[in-house]
Amino acid sequence: MKLAEIFKECVFVKKIICLIISVIMLLPTLTFADFLASDWAKEEVVKADKLGLVPDEMKNDDLTATITREEFAGIAVKLLEAYSEGELQSYSGKFADIDGNPYEHYIRCAYYYGITNGIGKTEDGEIIFSPDELIKRQDLATMFARVIKKIEF
Repeated sequence: MKLAEIFKECVFVKKIICLIISVIMLLPTLTFADFLASDWAKEEVVKADKLGLVPDEMKNDDLTATITREEFAGIAVKLLEAYSEGELQSYSGKFADIDGNPYEHYIRCAYYYGITNGIGKTEDGEIIFSPDELIKRQDLATMFARVIKKIEF
């Protein structure tokens, strides 16, 4: 290999190393919102996160996508937590469809505080929540209004 070829390879490697170091140095200043939210929403998403209003379970999700019932239950409970003193209680009864769900705690809290009633019950009396379903506007508005009533602005 000629000296000029070795030099070109060294320069290329140095550029790659500099690029990697630059990215590593920037990472601590970036938030999940920088990657997962639209430009116009980033500032508010970062503020909401700093206020503790974004569930950890949602931080790896595409924030430009639609929202499910479970995700909104998480946001609603985080809002209620922010205005409550101490840890929130949660419903310990039977749900037909949330066991093992990453948002189970939030759904149980939302049910306990009357933020949601689920979408029905099974013949055995278990509550049906349909966590993976997209939330309807009417359900979102109802849950949000119930949180606001609990907070008593």
